[in-house]
Amino acid sequence: MDFQTLIRYVIITLVALFIAAPVVMNTIGKFGVQRRFAILMVQEGIITEEVFRKTQKTQQMIGLVLSVLLLAVLIGMGLKNGLYGWLCILAGLAVGAFRARRTVQYTSATVQSFKRVYVDQFDKEKLNEFVDRNF
Repeated sequence: MDFQTLIRYVIITLVALFIAAPVVMNTIGKFGVQRRFAILMVQEGIITEEVFRKTQKTQQMIGLVLSVLLLAVLIGMGLKNGLYGWLCILAGLAVGAFRARRTVQYTSATVQSFKRVYVDQFDKEKLNEFVDRNF
């Protein structure tokens, strides 16, 4: 294996680790825990049903499109680079998924994501009370 091939495999691993895995895990979280959290926020009166429907669908579609594109790029890299390419992709995705696992768990990261998505569309006082009660 020459140096150029080694660099290519390192780049593939880094793309899977730092770009693809977090984006895919974030998308999974948007369909799972972040959606459930937003529904709970509607029930608590922190955001309105209309804001939830509009924003959630947009966020889910953007995440889905980005995830599919990134996975297509990774599959193309794997097909082009053979067995070692696939191993680099799988290793990068596995470690990246482990690093980004908080995005699919109900933690304070869920609250932070909610605040980023629903900027200026939620009742800050009610959200702070909810966070104080539950976290």
